[in-house]
Amino acid sequence: AQVGCRPRFHRALVGEMLRFFAGGSLVSISNDLKYHGTELIVNRFAGVGFNAAWRLADRFCTIPHALAGDFQVAFTPQIMKLKAAGNIRALTVFLAVSERMSFTLTWIVAFPVFLFAPDLVRLWLGDNAPPQMVEFLRAMLVFFLFDALTGPLHVAITSARRVMHYQIGISVVM
Repeated sequence: AQVGCRPRFHRALVGEMLRFFAGGSLVSISNDLKYHGTELIVNRFAGVGFNAAWRLADRFCTIPHALAGDFQVAFTPQIMKLKAAGNIRALTVFLAVSERMSFTLTWIVAFPVFLFAPDLVRLWLGDNAPPQMVEFLRAMLVFFLFDALTGPLHVAITSARRVMHYQIGISVVM
């Protein structure tokens, strides 16, 4: 007897997957507009030099952002389990701890960089630093510090049943 595997498509399941894909794509497009749209506006109204400073600051800030992001991936399953179990009290406590840890991990990297930004920029780029690179770096560090707080809440919200409503809302905000 020959055993085979034929894919079967269930219209309802495929439709659900496509709706989820569309919602996720909307968030991705909004993220691209948030970052690249800002870059285009800076380029248009402030010039190429300021655009270069913004872009370099964004690149540098991926270091603290990646650290917090890796931590956020680690706590995601526990948040989803607590949410699915309906244990709101434990979920609230766990979210508070996750928020503090995510913020702290980003702070550990961001604060020294914020303090010593002029020296780091000089060491990194020398005399070739774009205009106001230090200010862009500091502003981006503050942005990513606050962004570290959104990770746990994002997971808790998206593990709810109305993910599409949230994704549309967050896309409009971005």
